[in-house]
Amino acid sequence: MSPAMKSLHISLTAFLLAPARLLTITRADGTVYRFAESQLPITIGGNTWTPLGGLVTLSAMKHTIDGSVPSTDIDVAMKSGGPFDSVDIERKMFANALVQIHVVDRDDPVIADAYFTGRIGQTTYGAPQYCKFSVRGATAKAKGNMMQHFQAMCRTDLGSTLCKVPIWPVGGTHFTTIARSTPYPLGHFVRVNVTGGTTPAAFAERAFEVTGEGTTAASQPSYDITIGNSTTDGSCVLTARDSWTRYGQVVDIVDDGHGIIIDRDPDARAVDGWFAQGLIYFRSGYLFGQAEVIANWDQSDKKLTTFMNMGNGALAVGDYIEFNRGCDLRKVTCDQVFHNSKNRRSEDDFLGVDLLTASSPTSAGSANPLPATLPPLFNLRTLVE
Repeated sequence: MSPAMKSLHISLTAFLLAPARLLTITRADGTVYRFAESQLPITIGGNTWTPLGGLVTLSAMKHTIDGSVPSTDIDVAMKSGGPFDSVDIERKMFANALVQIHVVDRDDPVIADAYFTGRIGQTTYGAPQYCKFSVRGATAKAKGNMMQHFQAMCRTDLGSTLCKVPIWPVGGTHFTTIARSTPYPLGHFVRVNVTGGTTPAAFAERAFEVTGEGTTAASQPSYDITIGNSTTDGSCVLTARDSWTRYGQVVDIVDDGHGIIIDRDPDARAVDGWFAQGLIYFRSGYLFGQAEVIANWDQSDKKLTTFMNMGNGALAVGDYIEFNRGCDLRKVTCDQVFHNSKNRRSEDDFLGVDLLTASSPTSAGSANPLPATLPPLFNLRTLVE
C-alpha cells in the first residue's frame, strides 16, 4: 500500500516559509545530539541545533495506513572522538535512543509538537565509516489499523538496552574503570582495573555485577577475580562474572590483511566460530578507538578473521585488541549460550498461516493436513476456538 500523506500541525503551516527539520537524538545515558537541516546553527530556548554538514543524512519520514509503524532512516558518518564515535556505536550506546524531528521556520524558529517521534532500532553498515540507524515511530501515535509483525529471529542487537547481556559492561569508553564514591544499582555491570595496568589484561577478563547496591569507596580495594566470589567496595557488593569480552596481542597478520593471529587462547569456551559476528576493539596503535566486525574465529590457529582488510599498515604486530562473542539471533544461542531467554525479542513458537488454516489430520485428501503433533503451547481446541 502506498504511503499516506500526513499534514503538518495547523500551528506550523501558518508560518513555515523557510522550513527546516531539526533532529534531536537522546541516548539512554542522557547524551543529547542536535542537528539542523540548514547552513547555519538554529538556537531555540537555549538549545542549539548544528548544521548537518555531511555528518548526518536524514531520510524522508514514512507514515502508512497498512498497520506498519511510522519510520525513518538516519545515515551518520562515524569518527573516533566525534559525535558518532564508532566504538560508541559498536557498544550499542545508541540502541533505543529517542529520536525527535521538528519542522521549524529557519527565519523565525519556534518549537511546536514533534512531527516524528521514534526509537533507534537496528544499525546497519554500508560504506566504510558510515552506518544507518533505522528508526521506528511511536506505535501508540500511529493512525489507522494496528497490527503486530511476528518473526522467529531476535529483533534486537546483542548487548543493547533491550538485550541486556553485558557484552561490554557499562563504564565509559576504552579503559575507564569503576568510578569512586559513586552509587550503583542492583544488577549493574562494570569493568574494574584490578592490576593498575595500561593494557586490556588489567581487567582480568571479568565483568563485575552489582549484587548488593551501594556506593563505592573513595579508594579502590583489592578485588577478588575468582568467578562467583564477591568484593565489598564501600557499601557496594560486586560479584565477579566471566566476561564475554576477551583480549589478545597481535603476533601476525595473514590472509591479505583479513586474518589476525593473536598470542593466546582467550577463552576455554571459544570453539571454532565462537567470536563470529562479534566485534574487535583496537586498544593501541594506529586503529586505537575503532571497532570492526568479526567474520570468523579459528581456535587452533588463534585467528580472528575480519570482513575489512586490516593490513596496509593500519594494524601492526604488537597492537592490543579486545573482542567479544557474537550472536546469530537464534533461540538456541540465546538459551544455551547467553541464558537470556527472558529478554529475547522474537516469537519462536508462532504457528504461522499454514498451521492456523490447516484441516483435521483425519480429513481424506486434505490439501493442507494438520500435523499430528502441535507445539507445546497450542492444541487443536485452541485453534478451533
